[in-house]
Amino acid sequence: FGAQPFGAAESKFGAFLLYLATQLLWVLPIALFFVGLDFYRRGFERIGVAVLLCGAAITAAGCVLLGCNWPPPTSTRQVPDKYPTS
Repeated sequence: FGAQPFGAAESKFGAFLLYLATQLLWVLPIALFFVGLDFYRRGFERIGVAVLLCGAAITAAGCVLLGCNWPPPTSTRQVPDKYPTS
């Protein structure tokens, strides 16, 4: 798939941090879903619903970030003809 919702970095450390941020886009909503359900089960309904809504907001932000880069940009560079006709 290769989507990079946060762009690319020139340094290895920056690329690693962007990789972690990209992975958090799918790990965090899953974790927040189960944490929100646990809060709700224990009787903390408001906190549980707030955590679930935060997870949904992170999911929506991830979809928007991934959608901004799809389809991938194409090159607009002009390539000269190998065999010109005139």
